[in-house]
Amino acid sequence: MISMKLVKRKELWVPTCLGWVLIVLALTLTIRGYVRNIHSFLCVSEPVHAQILAVEEWIPPHALESAAYEFKAKGYCLLVVLGDEGKLVVSTLERAGVDGRQIVKIPVEPVLKDRTFAYAVALRNWLLSSGMSGKAVNLFTLGVHARRSWMLFRKELGSDFTFGIISCEEQDYDPERWWESSEGFKIVLDETLAYIYTRLVFIPLRAFSHHEDHEDHEEKEKY
Repeated sequence: MISMKLVKRKELWVPTCLGWVLIVLALTLTIRGYVRNIHSFLCVSEPVHAQILAVEEWIPPHALESAAYEFKAKGYCLLVVLGDEGKLVVSTLERAGVDGRQIVKIPVEPVLKDRTFAYAVALRNWLLSSGMSGKAVNLFTLGVHARRSWMLFRKELGSDFTFGIISCEEQDYDPERWWESSEGFKIVLDETLAYIYTRLVFIPLRAFSHHEDHEDHEEKEKY
């Protein structure tokens, strides 16, 4: 008679008391390090000496006013507004002292996802089509969105352009104690997850199609 065993005995390793203490300590130090350093990591500012200042149109009025001050103080030639509804943004910049003749609106069709990358694609296409190839650009954005914007724009613009980032400080929460407000906690956590996704998962497929369209357009112009 054949006996069939439905279960079997296996040895299971579990941490000792000291092991659990070390695990909890490691987790505590990791969380503490994240809380202390993540905001300054995401809220990066690394400007370059540039002729063009670009702004993402969704940033709030106080950030647009700061962008206008940056533009006037640093002697840029052009201020580029990226987005699909630039009229209100342009009027805010003009009220802040920017000459309207120096403002360029680059329309970007609304997208359901990857809005920042769509801005990057639009900026690159405009730079190439308007004879600005090789010009240095600074992007002006808001708070902890800066790190991801910087990464995506550099990914799209590539080595053809010198590209810097400027982050305007948030006013909805205290950046030094962001975890103490629901708004700060939500914004920082969302941007952390978005940065991880962009870093590890995001593949800029649209960039390839845009590049190919641009190359096809150049080929047609030859004939």
